[in-house]
Amino acid sequence: MSNSKPRKPKNPEAPTRHLYVANCTVGGDHGVGEGAILSCFGAYGTLCDLVSEDAKGYLLVTFATVEAAVAARSALQGTSPAVLGGRKLFVQFAAEAPPADAGSSGSSLSCPSTTAQVVVPGLSIIDDFISADEEASLLNTIDGRAWEDSIQRRVQHYGYAFRYDTRDVDASAPLGPLPPFCAETAANMHRLRPDLQLPDQITINEYLPGQGIAPHVDTADVFTEYIASLSLGSDIVMDFRLASDPSIVKHVVLKRGSLVLMVGEARYLWKHGIAYRKHDLINGSVAARTRRVSLTLRKILVERDFSRVQQTSVQRPSDLEKEHVHGVYDSIASHFSHTRHHPWPLVTDFLNRLPDGALVADIGCGNGKYLGVNPNLMMIGSDRSMPLLSVCSERTHDVFGSDGLSVPLRTGAFDAAICIAVLHHMSTIEHRLQILRELARLVRVGGEVYVVAWAFEQDALSKRQFASQDVMVEWKLQQKYIDPNEPLPAHVQLDDAKKWAVYKRYCHVYRDLELELLVRQVPGLVVTNVEMMRSNWCLTIQRV
Repeated sequence: MSNSKPRKPKNPEAPTRHLYVANCTVGGDHGVGEGAILSCFGAYGTLCDLVSEDAKGYLLVTFATVEAAVAARSALQGTSPAVLGGRKLFVQFAAEAPPADAGSSGSSLSCPSTTAQVVVPGLSIIDDFISADEEASLLNTIDGRAWEDSIQRRVQHYGYAFRYDTRDVDASAPLGPLPPFCAETAANMHRLRPDLQLPDQITINEYLPGQGIAPHVDTADVFTEYIASLSLGSDIVMDFRLASDPSIVKHVVLKRGSLVLMVGEARYLWKHGIAYRKHDLINGSVAARTRRVSLTLRKILVERDFSRVQQTSVQRPSDLEKEHVHGVYDSIASHFSHTRHHPWPLVTDFLNRLPDGALVADIGCGNGKYLGVNPNLMMIGSDRSMPLLSVCSERTHDVFGSDGLSVPLRTGAFDAAICIAVLHHMSTIEHRLQILRELARLVRVGGEVYVVAWAFEQDALSKRQFASQDVMVEWKLQQKYIDPNEPLPAHVQLDDAKKWAVYKRYCHVYRDLELELLVRQVPGLVVTNVEMMRSNWCLTIQRV
């Protein structure tokens, strides 16, 4: 949406999804409450957005379809619904509605579906992190402990007390070990993400209907690179706004029992908050808030060092990836390309069933062997290795240089994307998730993603059996491909007798279900099919 004011359509006979409703607001002199408004307008179809200009006395209501807006206007124009206090409504179509943060003086209510295309790097949501029984037990334990009410909501602190006046903790004044229920929650989070340090500070917040928390970034030089929050008792919509451009917003449903994890950019560059209201719009339906309790899990920095923030980025390759992935493929590109001629059948099947004219991104395209599989597709490839891109260019494919952790292509522009033999070269969980987030960002809602990665469970025909999941796989580069003018990396071993150089490629091989669990942490992606091919996991993923 644009930031312009709503206006009447150029053709009044051409209805839109947006309604301008005069003499009715959520608050102010004309206020009737959001629950009543949602109930009244929601009866005619799925609502996507509600902006209340309280000072100016009007509402902007956006429906999912034009048909729903037409039905609402036909039924409500000139009427005085009892649910709205008998106020007479004046309802007209609007050509567009401004976004929730376009300078409105009132309140706003947006359905998460309206921002599904927005991807927040470093944001993960793990539904069903705890069971219903575990949730009930936690709530019972928490309510058996003393609450503090020094701020507008009740809180409990464990490990270290959070100081709201200075937005930090006193690292020299620990409160003692975490109680068992907190320690268990922290350990469960750490098992899910062993690459993150174990939490040692937990704040428990109680939110009653109507309560929220202003958009904020947790103090950068007080806590480490992640913030986690476990939701109990009620679903809630949390808002994420890009700190440098608040017009970029994502609304996310946090279900009861879910864990939201903010790492890297989501932690440092996006503000998160909860609007002060009693209802949420979830999938177009009105959801009344009930009591919600959240556990915020953090790891404190004993020595405050703001430079750590500048060094943290989910879009920056690790040193391991630079030497044992990027450097290796640049060195072996010509030899590697000569061994990679035949497209794999399942990838070919995926590409061949896409409709003619579909726009497809191949992220990590290598020598481009999939870019010409289906000439009826519009395909573009990207890769880190310039020597491999040179091979693609010789074959007249459309390619460009880019790291898969940050792809400079337009959000939602593609009908499909493929990512073949890339994920097993990511050395951290966060990088694996970031690749998936980028794929989710590139593909339109309803599109598909196809991912192939090496399996720990090798089939009977494989020449390899892995002892662990993180391994160095040798590549024996024939002497004729070695550039005598280029010094060999320190890890490379020369075998003069066999006339080759042995390079070591880093790989993380995936156990059964591991990839599916990663995909579950990326909003907007759903696995629809899993197959095994040549000791590789092959996932078909829907963008929703």
